[in-house]
Amino acid sequence: MKKSYDYERFLEAKGVRLFEPLGIQEIALAREDARVAIELLRKAAIPILGGDVYLQRSAVLEHSFTSWSTNVLPNETNDSYLKRSLTDAEKFIRELDEVSGGTPLFVFVIRDQ
Repeated sequence: MKKSYDYERFLEAKGVRLFEPLGIQEIALAREDARVAIELLRKAAIPILGGDVYLQRSAVLEHSFTSWSTNVLPNETNDSYLKRSLTDAEKFIRELDEVSGGTPLFVFVIRDQ
């Protein structure tokens, strides 16, 4: 199975490409868009392995050096890991404090399908 078509289309429509400002092949999402993306991944049954946070400060994008990850636990089922990984991502995004002088943008690392 490949990545969710709806998720890919959403990234293309709403995402901020990080190649030009930072030289990396990633697409970041604003907080509210990241929440929508999680729902698209939930529908596609694709876990989020973790992610990175970048900061938008005026016209400048920079790495915040903040990230999270959700590892598979011993004897954990795929379904359990899927649910936990998405819940962890939601919690991280919800609880990340606003960064002084910058707007957080989120990049997800998802399991290849």
